[in-house]
Amino acid sequence: MKDGKTYEGKIIDDTGGDILIKTSPTDARPKLLPAPEVLSVVHDPVAPAALDPQRYTTFEMLLTGSVFSSKHFSLDPAPGAWLGMGLRFHPVVEVGAGLDWKPALSGDLGVTDGVLLRSYERFFFYGGGFSAKVFPFYAKRWPAEPYLIGVYGWDRLSPKGSGDALKGSGFKVGAGTRTPLWKNVFLEARFLFQRVEFDRIYFLRRNGSLDPKILSDSYTLSTGLSVRL
Repeated sequence: MKDGKTYEGKIIDDTGGDILIKTSPTDARPKLLPAPEVLSVVHDPVAPAALDPQRYTTFEMLLTGSVFSSKHFSLDPAPGAWLGMGLRFHPVVEVGAGLDWKPALSGDLGVTDGVLLRSYERFFFYGGGFSAKVFPFYAKRWPAEPYLIGVYGWDRLSPKGSGDALKGSGFKVGAGTRTPLWKNVFLEARFLFQRVEFDRIYFLRRNGSLDPKILSDSYTLSTGLSVRL
């Protein structure tokens, strides 16, 4: 106040410049402070709303190791990388997208158009897709949070130096865990099974269909970091 006094309490009304304040929880009568006598009004700071730890955006960078199985061709085990992002809009569900890249594959594949036969031994693979994670134990406060994951994507297997490519799509399913390391940084670890159906080909500068279609299965272990925003 201008006379040097200080009043502390809950402001009930401050319209028109006058302050109506309740200074004691045991005294039901509020005190009126006329505007001409008030020097300044100081409000307690409003605490910021806490962020929901189960609703966020995440970015993940994972190293992968895959083994392959197919009746139509053979591929040796190979390393790769996954770069993705996701939005956890509900404590149970996170949706996202990502890119899968395997730069150095070796194996044995032969393709013919009925006239010319080409054999390949070195490949690179890349693909992309949309993912969904389900957190069945979201209510538990475990150090590592487990989840189930499904991915639908499109894939391209390209023999190196040929200009040719096998194109297809498929599903990935698996499970993983997310473990906090430091602040918003987490350790990701997951296992995925993937089945790809290659049904199209770019061969000798021409697009065509594969008959029969080529099926390829893979089993992938991934680990890396994710950052939560």
